[in-house]
Amino acid sequence: MADGYEFTITFKGSEALFHAGDKIQGYVTLKLTDMLAIKGIELVLYGYGKIFWKQQSAAKGDNSQTNYEASETYLAEHLWLWGDSPSGFAVPEVLSAGTHDFPFSYELPSDLPCSFTSQHGRISYSASAILWMPNNMKLKTTAPLLILKDLDLSMEPFVLDGIKDAKDVSWETACFTCRLMKCCAKTDRNGFVPGEVIRVWVQVDNLTSTRVYVRGLSVELKQILIYGTNPLNVCSASHKTIAVVTRHQEGRRQKVKRLHSFAWKSVFLRIPPLPPSRLDGCRFLNIKYEITVKFNVHGKTMQLTLPVLIGTLPHRNTEIYKTGILAYEEGFHMPEGREEHEVKLCECENGDVDEIHPGYRLLPRYRIYRHMRTTSNDTLIYSLESSPQPFRKHESWVEYEKCTNRESLV
Repeated sequence: MADGYEFTITFKGSEALFHAGDKIQGYVTLKLTDMLAIKGIELVLYGYGKIFWKQQSAAKGDNSQTNYEASETYLAEHLWLWGDSPSGFAVPEVLSAGTHDFPFSYELPSDLPCSFTSQHGRISYSASAILWMPNNMKLKTTAPLLILKDLDLSMEPFVLDGIKDAKDVSWETACFTCRLMKCCAKTDRNGFVPGEVIRVWVQVDNLTSTRVYVRGLSVELKQILIYGTNPLNVCSASHKTIAVVTRHQEGRRQKVKRLHSFAWKSVFLRIPPLPPSRLDGCRFLNIKYEITVKFNVHGKTMQLTLPVLIGTLPHRNTEIYKTGILAYEEGFHMPEGREEHEVKLCECENGDVDEIHPGYRLLPRYRIYRHMRTTSNDTLIYSLESSPQPFRKHESWVEYEKCTNRESLV
């Protein structure tokens, strides 16, 4: 307890994690070892978004870069828990030694965007408690908040429809004969939630009169962050690989006979904790997800793209909706370092939000579902425990690891 007092913020439920539209409840605690005169106690709830990026000059021969940034405020609410604003001639009140709790309650707006952190921007929220004292002094403590916004897949059209991408490969031989191959990738649906496993099918049809070889299959789930003053008019984009599964059959190339087909039928991608698609409520940040399938056929690299929608609430007609166990985990991409709560005594100049919110942040956590699930052939069963402890293996889980490259799934 520094300087004879301790000043903290406590939220109901012990975790500072809320959904847009929720009611925030808690209390500000002031512990004193001696009497203290105060003018009032204020709580400020603040949320903002900010992006920053560099753009190369379009002029020929000009290598200079221009720095851009944009910001907007989503929440700036002042709640007086005790006393009056210090701007007037408020008469100080003397608090006795001991513990003093000042409860608060506030209903969040339903249109707040989800907390998000990336290399080029962030959306963050905080609660700051200010203890106003005589002689233009104040004591301030700040606690970060996590705000989540739900994306219900049951309300989105066509999420249960499969998605497919196909391309043709053609080349000419020395006899000027055109060769043709058809390549296809697909999934059984296009809407998922974190914790689910995406199953990807990849097939190559050899329509030529000779055998060909395919190799080097790589399947990636990518997060595409689109940012700018208008996310629909892309200024620049950041591609981040979230989870990667590389599947090689015995590490060798695969021969496809003429007029035959070859298929990878069981490529799995487990979705880590992620923010939902679109980042609704933010004007200059947008998130999209896609599955990229790459492989080499007859010396040419093929790339197929499958756009997917990542939500926070599963569709009512999916298995995970019936059996899923909800948990919250930190996002897959975590920035270096953490910013902790801080209590400091400083001179009071004004009550502006910028002055009382120094930008404390917390690593975002997102919804993830754990469940028991059986694959279509009922031979591979794996358990995703709701406990954060290491997975407890059994025979079917070991078999699943061997078939699906465990390092990319867990």
